Amino acid sequence: KSGDILIFRGLECPAKCQRCFTQADYDHVGVLYLKDSTLFVYESTSKDGVKLRTWREFVCYYWNLLYEKMVYRELIVSLPNKEKVQNDIQNRLSDFIKLTQGKKYRLKGCGLCFGISMKEHEKKNAWDQSKGFFCSQLVAGAYYMSGVMPYVADSRYYLPGAFSRYGNIQLNKGFSLGPEYILEFSE
Repeated sequence: KSGDILIFRGLECPAKCQRCFTQADYDHVGVLYLKDSTLFVYESTSKDGVKLRTWREFVCYYWNLLYEKMVYRELIVSLPNKEKVQNDIQNRLSDFIKLTQGKKYRLKGCGLCFGISMKEHEKKNAWDQSKGFFCSQLVAGAYYMSGVMPYVADSRYYLPGAFSRYGNIQLNKGFSLGPEYILEFSE
């Protein structure tokens, strides 16, 4: 459902270097979005920038072969008005996608390593003013705008490993991420 996430462990050298540098099991993350019974993966990649891909496209082009491991984590809503909250997440995620789709992939090493800027456009949910996104920055932004995550730090602070079971992701009360389920693909 919308708001669930996929976390990836890549096979290529840049992915391995990132995991070594960050001391994390994962190097890429995307958020799932369900619209009109079609499942999409919303992600930012160095090749295509910020893009909404259908799950069917992902599988048909064998993009799963780019990864050593793919993990699914459900966004669990534990609030009394669960259905309304999930509809709100769906609508806010749709708004976030409209603001950010087509942006460039952007990774600034010094932004990850030094200081958190608490950008004004993030605080105001004016995501269209951002020049681009790193994958985990995009997912953190989607969670901020959807009300799943409190705004405690610039979205650049979060790396893909933050969304793993060992990560430091802080969610709002009534939200949690389920266990990691490894996705396996048959030929």
